[in-house]
Amino acid sequence: DTQAGNIQELLEKYSGQTVRNLTGCSLDDVLYYVSKGNPVLARHRGGRYVIVMSYNSTKIRYLDPVTG
Repeated sequence: DTQAGNIQELLEKYSGQTVRNLTGCSLDDVLYYVSKGNPVLARHRGGRYVIVMSYNSTKIRYLDPVTG
């Protein structure tokens, strides 16, 4: 996915950290990274991207750059 690749490059450039591509991973795998304090860029409904920040037993909290 070109859009995700471009976002990944920008995140690495401006954060100075390696950004892992979790494409194809299960939700459990993604939540593992989030539980370790690593925000995860994820594709959401309609093809836009959100940043998964945290979760609990009933909700996943994410930042949507479109809606804030």
